[in-house]
Amino acid sequence: MQMRTLGSVLVFAFGMCGQALAADCGGQWLPGYGVAGVNGSVNAMTLWDPDGAGPLPEVLVIGGSFSMVGATSAKNLAMWDGQHWSEIGGGVGSTVKALAVYQGKLCVGGSFTTAGGVATGRLAAWDGATWTGGGTEPTTTINALQVFQGELVAAGGFVLSGAGTPIAKWNGASWSFLGANSAIGSGINVLTVFEGKLIAGGSFTTAGGNPAGGIASWDGAWTALGSGVNATKAVRALVVYGAELYAGGNFTALGGTDARFLGVWDGTHWEATGMPVSTVGGNSLGVNAFAVFEGKLIVGGDTLNSRINAWDGASWGTLGQWTEGVVFCLQPFNGSLFGGTDGSYRTELGRGIIRYDDGAWSAIAIGFDDSLSAIASFDDKLMLAGQFDQVAGSVIRGFGQWDGAAWTTVGSNAPYAVQSMRTVNGSLYTSGPFSGIAAWNGSAWASVSGLANSLGAVLRLSEYQEELLAVGRVQLSGGSGGPVAAWTGSQWKTFGTDLTGEALSAVQYEGDLVVTESNFMRLSSDPTARGIFRYDGSAWHAWPVSLSFTGYLAVYNGKLMVGSSNVRSIDGVSYGALAQWEGDHWASVGGGVSGVGLSNAGVRVLKHYKGDLVIAGTFNLAGSVVVSNIARWNGVEWRSMGTGLSGGPVVDVQEFQDELVAIGTFVRADGRPSAYFARWTDNPTPWVAVDPQSRPVNQGLTVTLKAAAASGYSSVTYKWQRNGADIADGSGGASSGGGAVSGASGSLVSPSNGSNVTLTITNVQASDSGSYTVEFDNTCNSATSAAADISVNSCPGDLNADGFVNDEDFSLFAGAYNLLVCEDQAMPEWCPADLNGDDLVDDLDFQIFVVAYDQLVCE
Repeated sequence: MQMRTLGSVLVFAFGMCGQALAADCGGQWLPGYGVAGVNGSVNAMTLWDPDGAGPLPEVLVIGGSFSMVGATSAKNLAMWDGQHWSEIGGGVGSTVKALAVYQGKLCVGGSFTTAGGVATGRLAAWDGATWTGGGTEPTTTINALQVFQGELVAAGGFVLSGAGTPIAKWNGASWSFLGANSAIGSGINVLTVFEGKLIAGGSFTTAGGNPAGGIASWDGAWTALGSGVNATKAVRALVVYGAELYAGGNFTALGGTDARFLGVWDGTHWEATGMPVSTVGGNSLGVNAFAVFEGKLIVGGDTLNSRINAWDGASWGTLGQWTEGVVFCLQPFNGSLFGGTDGSYRTELGRGIIRYDDGAWSAIAIGFDDSLSAIASFDDKLMLAGQFDQVAGSVIRGFGQWDGAAWTTVGSNAPYAVQSMRTVNGSLYTSGPFSGIAAWNGSAWASVSGLANSLGAVLRLSEYQEELLAVGRVQLSGGSGGPVAAWTGSQWKTFGTDLTGEALSAVQYEGDLVVTESNFMRLSSDPTARGIFRYDGSAWHAWPVSLSFTGYLAVYNGKLMVGSSNVRSIDGVSYGALAQWEGDHWASVGGGVSGVGLSNAGVRVLKHYKGDLVIAGTFNLAGSVVVSNIARWNGVEWRSMGTGLSGGPVVDVQEFQDELVAIGTFVRADGRPSAYFARWTDNPTPWVAVDPQSRPVNQGLTVTLKAAAASGYSSVTYKWQRNGADIADGSGGASSGGGAVSGASGSLVSPSNGSNVTLTITNVQASDSGSYTVEFDNTCNSATSAAADISVNSCPGDLNADGFVNDEDFSLFAGAYNLLVCEDQAMPEWCPADLNGDDLVDDLDFQIFVVAYDQLVCE
């Protein structure tokens, strides 16, 4: 079931962009990933049938604080029909806390005041076409909704005018009080119905003027259910299971009974349930949610031993693996159980919402579960770092690599929370607050020693005179240090002692090392100089015109460029967030860069791409060109890149395989979902992500060749070739008299998703030997893979290819025979001793080998 769900989400994420890409060969953002869940938290869930008895199916509705679910834009509210996510009426303006169905409409409560752009107040109702609302009442957040005696009851932390109580009922047109003496203390979290009475749970201490301890029932008057919870604690969840009422929260006692986090009311008194709890902590711990699923009571929250427990009426157990994220709500739907979780937790199950079926919890969508912090290109792969736990459906914690088709881990002990990466002299270097500086040579990680304070002291990695440069507040193990230090490959070296403090950025300019200030950088020979300094190989010097702010450096067209926060000026000249050095003064670039109406606007990324300077960060205007967080400058004019990247700032960009890849906290590229990771191409031509591999094969067996085009390209076709000639399906399709071919040509799913295309030749013959390539084409251009050489061994048993089947081959066969399984890592590549092609080296192969051994000479 999960594979079907992931597949449908993936098709939905990529499918809407295919036709547009096929018709346009100009520069564009490629289809991106969504998020592995939601980019926030899910607080409430319910079921709703949009057309009642009509043909539309019942849907799962989720509400919370998010702007995207999977690859679907959705403003704090979304629904799942079993195949696709979709937004609901344009969403609501702020956090959703409660959901219910009343008079056939979906009713939403929370802290918002608008829905679909319409003023609704804190309660909004959606009939499938139009939003209506509860008006100006209540004035603060609704936490709970419950249908009771034909009306919708709302409760929370608000005070309804004229009553001084946080609970009221709505008949679809107007608010009213529950009745005389319906006042209840503030802080209601949850409502339900039990034995015909309305039950309220929360942190209130009185109901109807009498003590109530966080839980009470209403049937025309309030009645406390026992003495309630202990002081400062609260009831957060209520459910009827069997004939009893269960209450959950962060309490340690309920009705005077030692009932940690969970108690059961039989109609007269409270009892403990014996739910396993390893310890009791602060107010964050406890039970937040209930559901009845597969006949069991499911309890969700943060109870330390497990976030989710299951009660069958007789004993306790857990449900699936540890979920990591604290559970806020639970809802069964179509045979699965969905859990809404705290989105501040990044987990291998995604963020904000998870799904249980087939005995395990899983993410509801393919994507990233958190934003990215560093990017680099190394060994034909794109390297990404951040604090994520999931990348595009794979569990990859903090550091991953991408070849255009698939994401994989990088070594067994990759650094975590990396903030900066740089490839220098054939090694990839990383820095971060927990791992210091580490180096990856393509096969193993190693710590780069020699810095006394590398943990958190290195803000950025750069390069100077083909050496790695650590930028920040660097101190060598021997005691010396400064704002920068260079790694020679065997040791660190500093640059004089007259510049102190912390550097932010560094670049090589006109042969000198130029640095900008992060924090209180001072030059001993000129204490009044600020912001920017240069090292000429022997000493540091103040810049002719100081900077009074921090800045990020690059060199473009021979000019030093500095990006900074919004609207800067030097010597009375305003240049916005980007300036260039003209040899004797600073000047604006193309009319300036700014973030009109944006807080914390500025330029923090300056990189080269296709002869242009690309800048990125948080801004919306480059010269007179309207942009969104990214733009490019060709030395004469500014150009936008589509409608840009939105939803958060850009942290870095990197050129990779002719594309420009951006990372950050944004969630859209060109208005379409592209969470945290976006790819721009000037010419949307498919490129080869995985090349076919050369291999030998025994005559008469089956040979397969696999290759893959990079994901994200539309209308891509492929065709295999042998020695430059097209291959056809069927007998002799690769060579006259050769084996039977399948998979010679076809079309990829559009946009491409990195899946392999496989060429298969059964009963392969000597004539099929040759050089094999695959060509990927779309309406824009084509790309051809590297060649794979296939050699067909017409003498099975000649395992060392010396023209004889003798004792040397027997020794090779015996070694393979002892291993048995071709997939064994110790088996020689391509398993040449598997003479019958069944992926085993066993007695059947030995019988074939003996015949060849008796003949001795291959010819």
